[in-house]
Amino acid sequence: MSTPSSAELARTAVARARVAVLTTYPRNARSVLATVEVSDADGALLLRLPRHTLAAQTLERRPLGTVRLSPEGCETVTIQGAARRLQRADDQGLTHYRLDVGAVRVGERVGEPVDVDEYWAATADPLRDEAPAILDHLRHHHGADLTACVRAHGHTGVLWADPRRLDRYGLELSILDDAGANTLRLSFDRPVQSVAELSPGLAVLLRGPGGCGHRRAVQQPAEPDHRHQA
Repeated sequence: MSTPSSAELARTAVARARVAVLTTYPRNARSVLATVEVSDADGALLLRLPRHTLAAQTLERRPLGTVRLSPEGCETVTIQGAARRLQRADDQGLTHYRLDVGAVRVGERVGEPVDVDEYWAATADPLRDEAPAILDHLRHHHGADLTACVRAHGHTGVLWADPRRLDRYGLELSILDDAGANTLRLSFDRPVQSVAELSPGLAVLLRGPGGCGHRRAVQQPAEPDHRHQA
């Protein structure tokens, strides 16, 4: 497999999310939307919201909710399920609920349905916390190196490359070549658990600030490494 499955994308988004939009469903009334704090509970979602809000009161009467989340660098994920209160308000005045997963969709608007069993069997991407900073570092310091890397992989007509996604299976790029703007994925030889498992040339680039000698106040271009192997 060279790309994450929909289930893996969903688990990764849930693991990275800190806030989300919660929809609750009062009886004989319009649905109620609220922004809530969220965290991952081994695939389920922990919700934290003020006890006296309409959304919390609705969950008490009808414990059904839909959570829509879209953390940085992840797909938009929609999860529906039953909610149950775990405790009364904490020191910050927030009541905690657990939303058990009943249905999952990945993508904007309606989204693509994800089999719930596959969702539970999947795991979040191990590079999820490092990826945003690494991609930003590549974008600002290693544009020429990425272009050289892509050309070394046989895409000799590429004029420009911009990193879009990094995950256990590979690096996804937006490229510009003779045919126009396209998307290209450089797949790793095998799924990785950390950037240290990659070939030396690519690992140096993907370690981010400090790993290749760059610091925030220093912006010196690195020499292109034509030996990168993804």
